[in-house]
Amino acid sequence: LILDPLVSVSTAIAARMFVWSMIVAAGVVLVCLLFPRAFCGYVCPLGTLFDVFDRLLGRRVRRLTVTGKGWWVHTRYSLLAVVMVAAAFGVLLSGFVAAIPVLTRAMLLILAPVQTGLLKGWYLVPPGNVGHAISIVLIALIFCLGFLGRRFWCRYVCPTGALFSLCSVLRLRERRVTGACVKCGRCVGVCSFSAIHDDFSTRSLNCTSCRTCRGVCPTGAIEFTWRWSPRTSPKDAGKPDLSRRGVLVGLGGAAMVGAGVPLAVGRGLTPGETPIRPPGSVPEDKFLQLCVRCGQCIKVCPNNVLQPAGLEHGFSGLWTPKVVADWSGCEPS
Repeated sequence: LILDPLVSVSTAIAARMFVWSMIVAAGVVLVCLLFPRAFCGYVCPLGTLFDVFDRLLGRRVRRLTVTGKGWWVHTRYSLLAVVMVAAAFGVLLSGFVAAIPVLTRAMLLILAPVQTGLLKGWYLVPPGNVGHAISIVLIALIFCLGFLGRRFWCRYVCPTGALFSLCSVLRLRERRVTGACVKCGRCVGVCSFSAIHDDFSTRSLNCTSCRTCRGVCPTGAIEFTWRWSPRTSPKDAGKPDLSRRGVLVGLGGAAMVGAGVPLAVGRGLTPGETPIRPPGSVPEDKFLQLCVRCGQCIKVCPNNVLQPAGLEHGFSGLWTPKVVADWSGCEPS
């Protein structure tokens, strides 16, 4: 979880404090200057599951035809803007949409009950609530986006990927295509991130440095080199598909949504509804600004005293851990 820089950055902004995981996030970003978006191509476990899902689909299921041009192409940037603007207003949304929190919460609410039931007994599995249903529907929808195209979430929706894309503007290495290219199109066919233009140049903000395209190139025309190295072909200077109008409309709409979220969420709780948080927690207002809603504290609780909240404490409390004392007691040790 600490490898997801969007979580660290948005948490620090929302809570107005330094978060120790920012150090790790900075290290990840520095690595991605050498290998742009390498986190998405090599590390992200959610992306690995997407690859497995895509392979299972294979040719068995006919995907819907979605082109690489349309309003959805820059959804990830708008979603990133929503998260950051909301964080500026003190509301943490990265846990709802960032890749790693979405995955860890899904594992907690889907696979952890099965693990507990099989290893310890089904009577020890706490009952579900509306929060469980929302999380399961969310992860299902994310995978169903695969019917629109390979790694559709990674290409067009993931705000964590958008943050890495913006960081890649400062990249030190990049993909280039030399004059040896015979325009066979194999690289386009294997690219999971829609990072190659029709003329086989690079969409630099999409490329994850996975080097899959180089592996299938029959003439060795694809190289990954230093950004300041002399260019061998004019086509290797591919530009990102970003229009001024699209950027302004997307960021403007995202800013409006991000600013409106704090008003819609409302962090106050009516008297008598304040939940009991895990031992050692910070005060409630600060807790809601820091909690990513990943579920890791719930997973390590040996007696299932900590359970994810539904909507009984409002949308701001969704998936946050709370003590359910009538289910069990804290482990004294």
